[in-house]
Amino acid sequence: MPATKSQKRDCPICHRPCWISGCRVSPDGKSGFCKSKKRVKVPGGKTRIEGGPWELKMMPAADLKDGPLQHQNIPERLSKAVGWTYEIVGHYIWPTLEQWELGFMRDFHMEREIVLWMMIAGAFLRYHRIRHLPQRSDEEEKQLVGGLLQAIQIGDDETEGASIPEFSFLRECLRDAEIPAEYKFR
Repeated sequence: MPATKSQKRDCPICHRPCWISGCRVSPDGKSGFCKSKKRVKVPGGKTRIEGGPWELKMMPAADLKDGPLQHQNIPERLSKAVGWTYEIVGHYIWPTLEQWELGFMRDFHMEREIVLWMMIAGAFLRYHRIRHLPQRSDEEEKQLVGGLLQAIQIGDDETEGASIPEFSFLRECLRDAEIPAEYKFR
């Protein structure tokens, strides 16, 4: 969860929130270190942004398999947060709390993944509060959860086909996510 003002900023290179990407931004907000992309000088004194460590590959969903368990259990200090995230957004992804928990236990960086889902759950609540929305159909709520996931994972320069004002609002909700104090564990 964002702790400092600089962590709430977006990386000036990849445009992802620094608290998710791990990028570092200088106090002036114009320079820093991006963990996913780099600027490369090209002829004419200009720069361009190149790739990153990941490559996008499309594959049939049927070919995807669950990874091995990385953790034998969820630590007690994280279990309340996992239950809360399931109540708010997890049930739109997995039908049972046990399946939701297994997803975290398969993640190599369990705590980081739980923090990410806490931010999504808090942003989900903020979105509904600001828009004065009651709970809607499961399909509409799944779309919102998917939009919040996209807003975390992609930069501003990759928003093709997205409603830019809506995308910006989702990013704002993520930055100011409403997480009840009893579920914060740091």
